[in-house]
Amino acid sequence: AERTAELQQARDELEQRVIERTAELRQANEDVKNFAYIVSHDLRAPLVNIKGFAAELRESLSIITDMMHDILPSLDDSQQQLLTMTIDEDVPEALDFIDSSVERMDYFINAVLQLSRLGRQAMTIEHI
Repeated sequence: AERTAELQQARDELEQRVIERTAELRQANEDVKNFAYIVSHDLRAPLVNIKGFAAELRESLSIITDMMHDILPSLDDSQQQLLTMTIDEDVPEALDFIDSSVERMDYFINAVLQLSRLGRQAMTIEHI
């Protein structure tokens, strides 16, 4: 009888620990979901700004490119080469890099947001 009581007490303590750990795990999962949701939303605004300003820079570059042809004859060969390379190659390449980085970041943010949304959905169990 004493051994049975000890086993029952050990079982009860173990069940209590399982209940506590399950509650802690649920809270941790909820915290992760909330964090993912907040982070994905907080990152989206600066990303939209970066994308918008990169587009503005492209428009400005187009204006500069048009004006450059009027200015080039007044420059020596090395200056012409440097200006042409900068305007025609370096700046567009940098803007392309920004655009591709924004697209990658947007993809990751959407993935985190989707994961957060999936975690918020209630699961329903259906007996088949």
